[in-house]
Amino acid sequence: MRVLTHTVIEAEAGQPVKQLLHLWGISGTFLSRLKFRQAITVNGAPVTVRFVPCPGDVLAADVSDLPGEHPHIRPVDFPLDILYEDEDLLLINKPAGIAVHPAALTEETATIAGAAAHYLHSESFHAVNRLDRGTTGVMAVAKTGFIHARCMAMLHTDDFRREYRAVCEGIPCPADGDIDLPIARFALEALNIDRYGLDQIDNRILSTIIDKFAGGPVGLSTIATALGEDAGTLEEVYEPFLIKEGFLKRTPRGRETTDLAWRHLGRRRIADTGSLFDDLS
Repeated sequence: MRVLTHTVIEAEAGQPVKQLLHLWGISGTFLSRLKFRQAITVNGAPVTVRFVPCPGDVLAADVSDLPGEHPHIRPVDFPLDILYEDEDLLLINKPAGIAVHPAALTEETATIAGAAAHYLHSESFHAVNRLDRGTTGVMAVAKTGFIHARCMAMLHTDDFRREYRAVCEGIPCPADGDIDLPIARFALEALNIDRYGLDQIDNRILSTIIDKFAGGPVGLSTIATALGEDAGTLEEVYEPFLIKEGFLKRTPRGRETTDLAWRHLGRRRIADTGSLFDDLS
């Protein structure tokens, strides 16, 4: 169980619970889930988001994952090389030869997702970064969907810094200088990022909406269930970029893919031919 707590100070007097919860970066979607679960308390008693606590009161929110949120994850007893662990994160030294996620078309018994779920005694798995089956390296795993959303949001800010290192065979000549060959495309391909800047998850979101829901409109929670991802992560991490780049749009009835998304994935949108009874007038 992961419970966030905060003692209200004098400067926060008069602020409702909803405003105070923003201190933890809780999204609107996740807040709705907390309200439904009655997971918000003040001094141990359940409250609504309109409640105004007093200075000295202890505000708490249970951000734990609920059982059954990731039914596709099957815990499996497989040894993990744990590099670091705290109450929110797990750093794993992933070996080569093992997949991160279970795949529907394979019957792998051991995956990093299943091993982490077994280690954490959980039914959930939230990978902050992903590595290919044949790749070894450090993987960060969030212990809850809430922490995963916070980590993923950080990836797109200046708070997160990537450092790339290369192994060179032989002695470079000259010893230093600038590389001016067109290597960006090859680097993006190595990271499974296409020419539009979309990664595997971005394309998976679009293809799921198109293939399973005829392009939408479809609700966010339905998309999250179909993908086995956290709805808050989709809303705060992936959706803004897809909307900005013109692949996805929000409508009053849900999310809907654009013509650009259909063309990008090589899909043909079925034209609206009207009703069967249009000519019977």
